Amino acid sequence: MSSNNKRCSSGISPTTQIQSPGSSKQGSTLPRSKTCGFTNTTSLKSKSERLQPLVTNKNSQLNNEIILDDIDKLPPAMVNELCLHARGLVTIPNLSQFSKLQMLDLSCNNLIRIENLRNLSNLRELKLYGNKIERIENLECLNQLQILQLQYNEIQSIGSGLVYLTRLQSLRIDSNKLSVIRSDEVLKLAQLKTLDISDCSIENVEFINTLSSITELRACHCYLKTLPNQFRNLRYLIDLDLSNNELINITPLKSLSSLRVLHLANNHIQDIQILSSLVHLNELDLNNNQINLIPNTFDKLIDLQYLNLSNNRINSWDDIVRFL
Repeated sequence: MSSNNKRCSSGISPTTQIQSPGSSKQGSTLPRSKTCGFTNTTSLKSKSERLQPLVTNKNSQLNNEIILDDIDKLPPAMVNELCLHARGLVTIPNLSQFSKLQMLDLSCNNLIRIENLRNLSNLRELKLYGNKIERIENLECLNQLQILQLQYNEIQSIGSGLVYLTRLQSLRIDSNKLSVIRSDEVLKLAQLKTLDISDCSIENVEFINTLSSITELRACHCYLKTLPNQFRNLRYLIDLDLSNNELINITPLKSLSSLRVLHLANNHIQDIQILSSLVHLNELDLNNNQINLIPNTFDKLIDLQYLNLSNNRINSWDDIVRFL
């Protein structure tokens, strides 16, 4: 199996649910989209019958193959969602006639460049995951975009690629070749709620100070050794995954009073006393750290439903027993 096929397996969860500041977490992912298109047929069906799977329709089974040669024949006014998932595309076809398009799926192809999207000003969701894209470019006309999926590509830097996406609420850029994200590169993303930068070579997340509205952050499998003090300002953060890093000190998390889910597995953490201030935690994973003492840490965590302390150095479980 090629690397591109692996990254486009059913294990990839393509969309992250957008949460409003202060709302409770009802689930982190939306259902995976079905493969869609329209039927390859020689029968004399009407255009509306043939193209039905391309149109937003909750009752239709979107599982047919699309005929790329027929894209120019589609009535643009009928098409709100277009899925070109895993079609072997090397370049993005000209889609300028689909000015009413709100969702475009170009995932799991062989795309190297982002292009031919200039006229899609009504686009709300763009899926580009599982390609070979090297740069974030040519998105300046997509100022209505809310969801952008760029995971599993070859992107090395963000640059100015996101500057015009001021309404973006969900960004997946995990599993790329990123090593640095600068504050000025995400400065305009004031409405961003969910961000995934996992599986990148990122060593610091100081850029986070520009994303004060964020509710869900995933930065697992990076190279984080320290957390910036700017974490204290993330008052709407509900779900945080920092597992599989090199963290020792987690003091900057002390002020995250809205936090419900915290994953810190596979780090080098020793002291967890600051977690006692996170009184709304429902889920806490501290598996495989270097914790040896847990004095009164959990006394105030009355909402905690899941706790993983396995593979640590804890000698006395008295505090845990009292907590239970």
